[in-house]
Amino acid sequence: MHRPRLILGSLDAIEAALGDELRRWKAVDPLAPPLLLVGDVLIGNYLRRRLARLAGGHVNLPVMTPGHLARLLGEPALLAKGRTPLPAGGQHLLAEEIALGAGGYFAPVRQAPGFAQALGRLFRELREAGVDPEGLRAAVSRAEVNQEKCTALADLYARYAERRRGFYDGLDTYAVADPARLDAPAVLVYGIAQPSGLLRSLLERLMESRPVTVFLPRSVPEADRVHREMIDWLTGLGAEEEHAPEPVPDREPTALDHLRATLFHPAGGTEPDGTVRLVSAPDPAREVREAARACLAWAAEGIPFHEMAVVFRHDEPYRALVDEIFREAGIPVYLYGGRPLAEHPQGRRLLALLALAGSSLRRAAVMEFITETHLPDATAERYGPVEPALWDALSREAGIVEGREQWVSRLSLLHQAKRRAALGEEQEDPERIEARLKMELEAIERLSAFIDDFADRLEARPEHASWQAHLDYLRDLAVTYIDRAESLLDLLAPLARLDALVPNVSFVRFQRTVRRVLERADAGTVLGPDDVPPNGRFGRDGVAVLDVFSLRFLRFRAVAVLGLAERSFPAPPRQDALLLDRERLRLSAVGGWEIPPRAAGADPEPLLFALAVAAAGERLLLSYPRSGGDGRTILPSHFFRAAAEALTGRRVGVEDIDSLPRELFTRVPAGRFGAATPEEALTAGEYDRTLLALAPEQGAECLARLHPPFARARAAWAARWRGRDLTAYDGVLGAAAAAAVARRAGLRRPISPSRLETYATCPFRFFLAYLLRLEPVEEPDLLERIEALERGALVHDVLQRFLTECGTGDPPSRARREAHLARLRAIAEEECADREQRGLVGYPLLWQVDRRAIMEDLTTWYDREVAERDDALRPGAFELRFGPKWTHDREDSPLSTDDPVPLQADGLTLRFQGRIDRIDWSPNRSAFRVVDYKTGRRPSHHKDDCLSGGRALQLPIYLLAASHVLGIPWEQGEAEYFYVTRRGEFKRVRFHGATLRDRWEEFTALLQGLAEGIAAGRFHPVPGPSREHCTYCDYSTVCDIRIARLAERKAADPRAEDFARLGEVM
Repeated sequence: MHRPRLILGSLDAIEAALGDELRRWKAVDPLAPPLLLVGDVLIGNYLRRRLARLAGGHVNLPVMTPGHLARLLGEPALLAKGRTPLPAGGQHLLAEEIALGAGGYFAPVRQAPGFAQALGRLFRELREAGVDPEGLRAAVSRAEVNQEKCTALADLYARYAERRRGFYDGLDTYAVADPARLDAPAVLVYGIAQPSGLLRSLLERLMESRPVTVFLPRSVPEADRVHREMIDWLTGLGAEEEHAPEPVPDREPTALDHLRATLFHPAGGTEPDGTVRLVSAPDPAREVREAARACLAWAAEGIPFHEMAVVFRHDEPYRALVDEIFREAGIPVYLYGGRPLAEHPQGRRLLALLALAGSSLRRAAVMEFITETHLPDATAERYGPVEPALWDALSREAGIVEGREQWVSRLSLLHQAKRRAALGEEQEDPERIEARLKMELEAIERLSAFIDDFADRLEARPEHASWQAHLDYLRDLAVTYIDRAESLLDLLAPLARLDALVPNVSFVRFQRTVRRVLERADAGTVLGPDDVPPNGRFGRDGVAVLDVFSLRFLRFRAVAVLGLAERSFPAPPRQDALLLDRERLRLSAVGGWEIPPRAAGADPEPLLFALAVAAAGERLLLSYPRSGGDGRTILPSHFFRAAAEALTGRRVGVEDIDSLPRELFTRVPAGRFGAATPEEALTAGEYDRTLLALAPEQGAECLARLHPPFARARAAWAARWRGRDLTAYDGVLGAAAAAAVARRAGLRRPISPSRLETYATCPFRFFLAYLLRLEPVEEPDLLERIEALERGALVHDVLQRFLTECGTGDPPSRARREAHLARLRAIAEEECADREQRGLVGYPLLWQVDRRAIMEDLTTWYDREVAERDDALRPGAFELRFGPKWTHDREDSPLSTDDPVPLQADGLTLRFQGRIDRIDWSPNRSAFRVVDYKTGRRPSHHKDDCLSGGRALQLPIYLLAASHVLGIPWEQGEAEYFYVTRRGEFKRVRFHGATLRDRWEEFTALLQGLAEGIAAGRFHPVPGPSREHCTYCDYSTVCDIRIARLAERKAADPRAEDFARLGEVM
């Protein structure tokens, strides 16, 4: 047996030693090179180019990873035994099968999402350690471990091995690898620091026939502890530690050299020289921007992009941020592993389509897919123009939440409503409205046809089937709804081979497997350069973007290490919940294996950081974010502080970071959204922001010339915040604009009292709602219980029907209580059933509670109606409309009139329209009462005989309207809100005709003031005390968050004072 060699040193030293060793073998036989065994493919690619310079090249130098070598030497033996290669994805699939079938100890977690993954990871570790099922069972019975749990694990492991019988994968090839099949005269091992038990065994067998030389980097004691186990193994086989001579530097030592030499062991500081920079950024995105600036600065110094690397401990969030921000800045990148196909639009479309199959067809998910996908031409032609934005709006309007029945029924109801829709308040432009309705009707028909076919195909998914059957279904679905889906389907085609392993699987498992395949596939490889941004080639073009694991044993001229935050890098050690470290150690001791512990033993994190620092030849950037973007404060990690200590020669605590020398450390201010100087800006937009921050006046002037909208925005800001007068930017329009909007404001047409109340509450809300006609875009959602508005409508409809049936001759009374309550409840049952049929009541259990409460409220209303009844007045009219008829949803009272109610206010004529719930009057028509039912809580401004500054106009205007219709003087009437539920405490709020008579001038002055404000175009926001007007406002997100401060600032403007005086009219 050949005694192995062990060569230790810095990365520079062992690279040079490897080059010397290759030259030695080249001198022996140029056509018989040794095998170079590397930790991964990336190290192999790196060494090929590196060694071409160090060793002058070598003809046919074989470079392999351990897995490649094991397959080369062991696969023929397995094939000769009749074993079949395990299909791709088979390992995870088998682990999932075993997990789902777990009973006993693991039965409660067998369907937990992470259980199968954790089980598969443990099985791999056991196999790499050379643990066989019978040996594990025997060790468990003898070791001091949790017997119930470990016995269950041993049983699962045995079942796993049994299911794998007849198949093989890469790990199986290690045990049967035949060194005689390797014709290399020697093996050189580079980039492997912690070999598995299987690899050690293979290397030992190789040592029997040829020399094996291992190269290991040495840095600092904290990092080198990880190598101790491998060193002990090699020295146990007779190796002696050889120390490679360190290359003689051809320059003066730098701060970076000092950091490498003293990391974790400060030995005096060093003067900052620009070779190392420490950065603290507000968040990961701006941290990446600083890395991009560093790369551009390094490029300006002459370092090519392909000689740079940006690395991180965790892919999230850095990988995607680096890809996006560097491309935006025009910096080419090489993303190790490529861009995941699952994140490419084409991959997202397939996953979204797959998720919809057999789903409940949630409206949001369906519309997201329709918006995202590109339909094939044949599909698009079948349904005419596919208009995602219009379809989205119509499906929202229809109130669709989920379920095929809702799509069908609610689109049908919307279609019917659109067909019979009256022009209502849009009478001034009937041709435009007719064209719009026609367009919407046609769109509803197209959407209905699309959904009908779409749902048919989605519901056709096989619940349980072979992999091939699932793939056939997916192919039919994808080629129908995703343009150019063939490349994705070709990628998935090999999944059919899994039929040999698990011939019948659920569609849910098929979905999960497809997602895993797309997450691991490189979009550029599958789709090609036309559909994916170019990815550079490692070591040739583009900044290398990779994690710190992949960086090990690599060297670049410049490196940026991101994410040096506490609990991120270093990552905290975590044990395996399935098999704890102490159980691993005890089982290993009994069974003679080396099952690697997860948390115990040497911490690999210091080695990762030391190798990241060592990877930088000339420039190094170390950074951390102070926030995760979610407001959570993040502290710099021990590694970041260790680097600062090595460079400064003093202890550096978290509180000392910001006081580090400016030549060494940069703190990016949270309030800075540009670069430090215009020359450092990454994009045109960042250049603009930087210019504004550094020279506000000159920058603003320059931007105003380049971007006219910016000039308007700046003028708006200045008008709002620099002056104390209301301007057009506060909603107070000029004369020309006011004249243009006066017609739309409704003053020349009938206006409802609620519109004037809205203006009195907040003119800006009036402007948005009735002039701009903005409506909040809300996502229909599953009802947990009946909504307040629908509940109010239900109670209203019940009372209207009941009182209409009673008429004037049979009002509520004690004598008729039982009969009336029976009828009242019957009507309520009918109305409740109608809401149930339309899906408006929410969950059945909660609906039972709400339904019972509605019935109790109606009973209480009846009793209050009897107890508080004025015998002089009898119910006479219900649903009395005054003004144009614009809806067919309700029946009108025979007394209804198409004529609006006119009101003269100091020469200004206002015409009102509305609908009165109920009017009672005396038989001799000498008195009357208007009743308006309310089902919510009573707002604070609803008080007896109170106008509330125009926010309570409905009662006095309804009083005038009833007088106009009945011919009874309004001085002899009254109007009331009747709160007919427990929430409103069955209170009555009244406004008396006598009060209106006494306050007539005050009332008309208030109306005139409101009308003049609308006509003059005064639409400034009025948040009210403590922003009470904003609490339930649909437009609160449109307003400046500082609206209360702004209103206070402009309060002294005469127009604001005039409006405030109107609010004092109580």
